[in-house]
Amino acid sequence: MTARTGYRLIQPTDLEGIGDPVIVATFMRSGTHLTIDLLRRQFAAFQSRKRPLEALDSLYFPMDVLLPGWEPHDWSVPRALNVLRRGKRPILKSHFLDPDLRNLRNRQPAVASWLEERGTFLHVTRDPRQVLPSLWAFLPDWKGGDPSPFDESFIAEWLPQLRAHGADWKSRPGVRSLAYESITSDPRGTVEELSTWLGEPAVWHQPLLPPPLRSRWESRMKRIFACPSSSTAILARRPTPDWNPSWDALLNETPSCPTSSN
Repeated sequence: MTARTGYRLIQPTDLEGIGDPVIVATFMRSGTHLTIDLLRRQFAAFQSRKRPLEALDSLYFPMDVLLPGWEPHDWSVPRALNVLRRGKRPILKSHFLDPDLRNLRNRQPAVASWLEERGTFLHVTRDPRQVLPSLWAFLPDWKGGDPSPFDESFIAEWLPQLRAHGADWKSRPGVRSLAYESITSDPRGTVEELSTWLGEPAVWHQPLLPPPLRSRWESRMKRIFACPSSSTAILARRPTPDWNPSWDALLNETPSCPTSSN
């Protein structure tokens, strides 16, 4: 992060008064925002508000902005601390955090220690046959450029990374695992499980699952006008392609992908 972003080391005193965090750790397009919005919807401790014109990610903290190489210019440390203080307990989202917090500790050691001591880690998984088509549709929005073909080469490139991410997080002591499919098929059981893990009573708002955003236009309108907003989902501009059943055989192959760390 350059000087104009306001980067500095966060000190333990900066984190005083902030509630115990919950960290939603996922591979991209695996149910991240469904989990975030379910927490916000069903537990008063995680409810937060944003200001008009603020992005929907002000309703949670995208903690990858604190990792080496990920410091965008619109996320200064003062802004990060402001968002962390908005609710009784903050929700943190990450796709790229090392499960042992090594890359965070190298950049922000006080935050890493805070998460180790007070955080609850939720690792959310989803069927690769849903993740990879959604990822293909989303990547050009994230990285720019034209999309590559959605074919076996794309699956062979990204499936090992998806599997390595899941294996790494499952090895973290004390991590709590949720399956996207369980959240959608049994939301009541999921809320009960989360209530036990987090030590928070559920409010049982109906319907149990947050209503999804219907379009990117609706997302823009919520950015302008909606201060609580029921959904923080990031929608891709391109439609999600269909999975080819012939690729199912790739899911049964022995994974081989080296683990990388920022």
